[in-house]
Amino acid sequence: MRAEETILPDAYIQDPLAAILAGDRVMKQYRAFKRLRLASSTNELKDSNNQQDSQAALVEGDSKLRGINNVILRTLYFDDGIMMVLGKRPSSVFTAIRASLGSTNCKQVVLLGSGMDSRPWRLHFPPGVTWFEVDRQDVLKAKMDLLRKAGAAFTLNPGSTTQLKGTRFPLQCQEWKGVSLDLQVQGWSAHLLQNGFDPEVPTLWVLEGLLYYLEPDAVPEILKESARISAQGSVMLASIFSREFLEVMKKKGAYQNRNSIASEWKWACPVEPSEYFGGCGWNVLSSPSWTEAAEMYGLKAIIRASTKSMQSSESQQTVASTEHAAEEPVTVEKPKRNVMYITAVVHI
Repeated sequence: MRAEETILPDAYIQDPLAAILAGDRVMKQYRAFKRLRLASSTNELKDSNNQQDSQAALVEGDSKLRGINNVILRTLYFDDGIMMVLGKRPSSVFTAIRASLGSTNCKQVVLLGSGMDSRPWRLHFPPGVTWFEVDRQDVLKAKMDLLRKAGAAFTLNPGSTTQLKGTRFPLQCQEWKGVSLDLQVQGWSAHLLQNGFDPEVPTLWVLEGLLYYLEPDAVPEILKESARISAQGSVMLASIFSREFLEVMKKKGAYQNRNSIASEWKWACPVEPSEYFGGCGWNVLSSPSWTEAAEMYGLKAIIRASTKSMQSSESQQTVASTEHAAEEPVTVEKPKRNVMYITAVVHI
């Protein structure tokens, strides 16, 4: 999906490595799926008597609408959030959060469950950032092999802060480190420390599209362990689901469909993000749903007519930090909803 978005003339994000990391087979499968979805949406348009619902059923990328779907919006939101925490001038979406974080900028980034993320090669980070990617050994190896074949660099010029010449995709951070470990085994942070993680340096933790694939008992332990080794001023970006959202998905039969990624979801936030993350050592600063985040960007969230009834069952993101834990969140928590949160912004 990021690869398809990237080639659009008015793309919301740029990820030139997305197609390479996805591979030809996955790209062919996605395009076939998109054709089927377009045909399905066309039928929905014919059957709909409500013009507003008909417009909502248009697939992503429609030139007349150019709304934004939850996957691209999540990428955009995380991109902007990461750059804001690292010290880049924040977009208007993150102005209030940036003000609440004060002058501290994180110099370490830990991406848990990194998968095929390509941000160290596509985002222009400020100087001095060390980027850790944590995942299974087989995932990291496959990714590194693909990146090397694509001409991506994993280091800067020896002894300097300048990029290696002649590389198609130069490294955009000071240092990149891949760390293979199992997050669901207690004590996983020891491997991170052994690979150069500095617990005295404010850290940005990125948990994008990860937590809901983990065993429920493992999630709070991961949040607590990351908080335990985080310096004051550390921040976490995490995408989460509410328990009510998963219940809605179960009723729609998504869990029974083995071809659906929903069949692999295991965890959901059982209470409001502020309460859950607060119990794990993190203070929630912001937790918009994905449609709320779209409104913050001035964009229209694209929701298929067949899923219109799930508009309140959105995706939410949380931003949290380990600093000023006693302060009130920047945004006021709303009553519990069936929410697929886009991110939780939390801090220590």
